[in-house]
This record gives sequence, C-alpha cells and structure tokens, in this order.
Amino acid sequence: MDTPSDSRRSLPSKDSAIGFAAARRSSPSIVRVKRSSNIETVVGKENGGLGDTVYCEVCQMAVNIVFSTEKHLAARYNKPDAEIVDHYTYCILGDGCQMEGISNEACSLAGHWGLGKLIAFYDDNHISIDGDTEIAFSENVDKRFEALGWHIIWVKNGNTGYDEIRDAIKEAKTVTDKPTLIKVTTTIGFGSPNKVNSYSVHGAALGAKEVDATRQNLGWPYEPFHVPDEVKKHWSRHTPDGAALEAEWNAKFSAYESKYPEDAAELKSIVTGVFPAGWEKALPELAGLPTMELIHKDGTHPTNTFIC
Repeated sequence: MDTPSDSRRSLPSKDSAIGFAAARRSSPSIVRVKRSSNIETVVGKENGGLGDTVYCEVCQMAVNIVFSTEKHLAARYNKPDAEIVDHYTYCILGDGCQMEGISNEACSLAGHWGLGKLIAFYDDNHISIDGDTEIAFSENVDKRFEALGWHIIWVKNGNTGYDEIRDAIKEAKTVTDKPTLIKVTTTIGFGSPNKVNSYSVHGAALGAKEVDATRQNLGWPYEPFHVPDEVKKHWSRHTPDGAALEAEWNAKFSAYESKYPEDAAELKSIVTGVFPAGWEKALPELAGLPTMELIHKDGTHPTNTFIC
C-alpha cells in the first residue's frame, strides 16, 4: 500500500506554474518547489537532485521529504501484521547529472543498499548547456549503472513512446532487490522547428516567435498555459482512486495507531515534521570539544541521533 502523499497534496495552480516559469528565467539555477506540491524536491545543481533522491529514499533526517524515506521508515515502522509504509521514489535526471561526481556516489550507495523502490528516469537527449555531450561526455551510462548494482531499462522513443514508458515502470516495479534506471532517449526541443536538438533550448526560453511556431508545428491551437477540458477530465479521473487509496490507508493507520501507539506517534511526528516535546534532550553533550574536532570527528553523533 502506498502512503498517500499524492492525494494529500493539491496540484500547483496555473498562477504557480506561470510564476515558476518566470522565476526560472530570472534565476541562475533551478528554483525550489513549495512543500504543498506533488514534487518532493527540486534542486539547483544538476547532480544534486539525484543525490537528494537517494538521500531521501533511505534517510530520516530531512523531515520535509519524509514521504520518500521508504526503506528506512518501512524497516522501522512496518510490523508483521501491519505494512503501512510501501511507496516508491521517482527521480528525473539528465546528462548533466551523469557528468558530475556526487551522482555516482549517491547511485553507488543506492545500488549497495538495494533500494528496490527507487526508480530514476534518465532523460538521454545528448545535450548539455554547452552543446552536444560528445564534447565532454562519452561513457556508457548503462554499463556504469549496471556495475553500480542497478537494473537498466532503455526506452528508445521517449518523445511519443508513452506505452513503452508505462511498460518500463511496470517492469521496474517487478525488480525489488535493486534500484532501476529507465533511460529514456528523447529529442530536446521536440516540436520546435528551429531549436530542436539544440543546446539553445537547454536552459533558455524558446521566445514568443518560436513558441508560436512550435504551437503550429505540434497542432496545439491554445493560448499559453491553457489546459483543455479533455486534459482536465483525463487527469481528474484519478481523483476518486486517490481518495479511495487514502481512505484505505487512513483506516489501516488507525488500526496501527490503536495497536502500536508509540510508534504511530513517532511516525506522525516524522510525517508532519513536528518534533515531539523534549526532542533536544536526545542530542549528545558535545560542549567543550575543539571546533575542528567537533566538525570532523564528533559531528556524526548529532546526525546519528536524527537518523536512528
């Protein structure tokens, strides 16, 4: 049973989407998404997002992304007669993420820990902010991830291969002992007549003229940010299913709470991000240690207090 994180949160509004786009244009990096959205975290540096995903898949430190801590929370709070934590963590990454070191470190840990409910989508479009990836990046990503202990799936038509992507997700969920990398080969700027497959569309807006040309090329006769009724209808059909799953999980958690009140209270505290009264008393006493020793040697003690 998935913890109902999606059904508990509202989708971003149209104004939020417009504001996000505006902020993206004026920001030197990717802006963060508020906690109220269905996206757990969006980070600035390319490789940081992937590291963040592995981090939130297993750690309990960052309470603002607790719905992604499946492996740790399941081991701590699930009981033989009550499985209340059983969700998946999804990540989308690009070529830039693959180039930078921290992503390899994070993925090595994910493979070592066997995070079977971590599914990463690799947007394989061969474009970086400086141009084609051939100028600086030629490694076999599939083989590297295989060596790191990941299951690999390749979707060759990421532009319109929707059924392939669905099938890949289904396959990924059958692999329970290792994380899955779904490599999705796409064409950056798909549909843009003049900027398709170009680095100029990697981190910059198309511009009004090219947006109009792209709209015509794709047969999309709508104003910016307009959502057609048929699209709304398609997405809204999931709402009753989400509500039913949430009600089912709430009933299961209510029974869990009656049988395991202390664990339930602790889990609630983690989910809400509200520490219980007197939490600071659990921190070890570190007064009097030299600053550098505190940082390099004993800095792990308070960290372990939160993780464990």
